[in-house]
Amino acid sequence: MENTTAIFYDGKLFSTQRMTDGLIAHETAHKWFGDAVTEREWAHLWLSEGFADYFAALWEQYIRGDTAFRHQMGAMRAKILADRVVATRPVIDTAQTKYLELLNANSYEKGA
Repeated sequence: MENTTAIFYDGKLFSTQRMTDGLIAHETAHKWFGDAVTEREWAHLWLSEGFADYFAALWEQYIRGDTAFRHQMGAMRAKILADRVVATRPVIDTAQTKYLELLNANSYEKGA
């Protein structure tokens, strides 16, 4: 969870080796878009989550090069094309009132 002054990670991420530099880049990106600048409405959640996913891909490019960046973006594209929610719901989903349901491939991968 990212907060304005601190980022908190679940301790299980360290013991299961799921703590990656991509996850750290994603959460750190929220310091700029999500914390410093926040959407007015939940339907625009894709702005902060999409930016954070894209920022993580840019980190991948910086550390591992253009091929790694293209691979990351290709993996996101594959997820978008295979996802049922993406096929049936708009990115700016103003009809969704269960806000946690907005945490899907539309907001993350397609936003990126």
